[in-house]
Amino acid sequence: EAPAYMIELGEVLDRPANMEGYAAKIPPLYEEFGGAYLALGGGPGIEVIEGDYAPPSYVISKWPSMQAARDFWNSDGYDVLRRARSDNEWGDFDVLLVQGMPLAASE
Repeated sequence: EAPAYMIELGEVLDRPANMEGYAAKIPPLYEEFGGAYLALGGGPGIEVIEGDYAPPSYVISKWPSMQAARDFWNSDGYDVLRRARSDNEWGDFDVLLVQGMPLAASE
């Protein structure tokens, strides 16, 4: 089965509140649904090599499948965190879910 990648691009508006109320609570949910961080950060961690879009913050994560990522996104546990981030204006993000290439049999 092909992995999936979730790409979150945007801006953290209230870093202390976002870290405590959202980011600190995400790792157990990632683990539950098989997700793993590949890259996260912002500012100097982004180099624009074409175009002019440079989000202040980014998160890239890998999931076992599109369905696993959807299951995480639609889970009750994540819904509470996502709504808290949005309702409290801790951050403003666009989130993409993209299908990865099928893994070779040896991977």
